[in-house]
Amino acid sequence: PHGAWIRDNGRDIRVGASCRSPSTAFFFIIFSGFWNSIVGVFLFNSIASLLGYKGIGSSSTGFDLFTLLFMIPFVFVGLITASIALMALAGRVEVRIGPEKGVAFTGLGPLGWRRRFDATRVNEVTIQTANSSTNGKPDRHIVIESDDATVKVGSILSRARRRWMAGALTKLLINRR
Repeated sequence: PHGAWIRDNGRDIRVGASCRSPSTAFFFIIFSGFWNSIVGVFLFNSIASLLGYKGIGSSSTGFDLFTLLFMIPFVFVGLITASIALMALAGRVEVRIGPEKGVAFTGLGPLGWRRRFDATRVNEVTIQTANSSTNGKPDRHIVIESDDATVKVGSILSRARRRWMAGALTKLLINRR
């Protein structure tokens, strides 16, 4: 499908798919921008007050440190929504299959999460139900089971890309033995 690839560079084979989703990206860019701008105002005000700035909105109540601590979960939500927006814009899932080792990567550019497995000892590649759900429907991911590790990837891929990638990985990992 569009947005999926197999690349053989001589040393390893890379099977990948884009996480690109314009509608998801649009929603999370708007939501993240709104959320982070509100959180930013509170953080800026609290930090300015702690540093002794007596401008608009500064308080002398002594609750500025409490406000900073209280804002921690809100900052995490902002970081997560911004990450989702970036993944929907330019993220990818890629499995690199070398002569012996395999590496599953999910991320954006060089930044992401890598899981290693023994590519010569893969027993099964399946699509299974994940422990999460979206809009009441269970998410699905690709599971690569080898003797040394179980690697799960692709829960953020579209259904067509996930199915294609699972089929390509099955041909490359299971049929190589």
